[in-house]
Amino acid sequence: LIISDSINRYPKTKKILHLFDRVFSFEKKDCEKYNLIFKPNFIYKKVVKSTSPFLYKVFNISSYDHRFPIIKKIGEALYSMNEKSKIIIFSSKENKEPYLEFTKKALPISEIYNYLEQSEIMLDVNRDKQNGLSFRVFESLGFKKKLITTNKDIVNYDFYNSENILIIENEKDILNISRSFFEKPYKKLSIQIVEKYSVKGFIDTIFNGNF
Repeated sequence: LIISDSINRYPKTKKILHLFDRVFSFEKKDCEKYNLIFKPNFIYKKVVKSTSPFLYKVFNISSYDHRFPIIKKIGEALYSMNEKSKIIIFSSKENKEPYLEFTKKALPISEIYNYLEQSEIMLDVNRDKQNGLSFRVFESLGFKKKLITTNKDIVNYDFYNSENILIIENEKDILNISRSFFEKPYKKLSIQIVEKYSVKGFIDTIFNGNF
């Protein structure tokens, strides 16, 4: 069994853990608490060459939930820095902010990929009580994008590089976003790192027992 959400978010998962010989999870705390095998998420799509010049500096697409306040603050900070962002929120609410887009309709995956390719940096805001890295982090690796994230545990992964990844832990960090992060180019990762987190690498480690 491979769990790609925290048990804190879906507590009913606990009821089926005993049915499987091996259970993999991207959430370290769940692995420690329930004796699961830690396995990060993976890169499910890679691009050969990034689009340039980019139409947007930062891209994010999220549901309207507890993450919205911090997404809004980050969007506002980017707007004040004259950095053009594409931040889309799924919600029936009306929006009056020039740095946010609200939509009631789900976007086709092809359209989301287009926005990804047209953006230089991705924004990742993790859910409450989640330390595991979301698929958005691995999208950034596959699309060769820099990343702004609120998940501070990312520093413990071998692909972490402060030139590619900006960590925002609190409101003070939002107000003091370094412009130099936007100016420096993406630092290419080694082939070994990319392959390690690819779908093939994910499957190989599971079937070969290299956890």
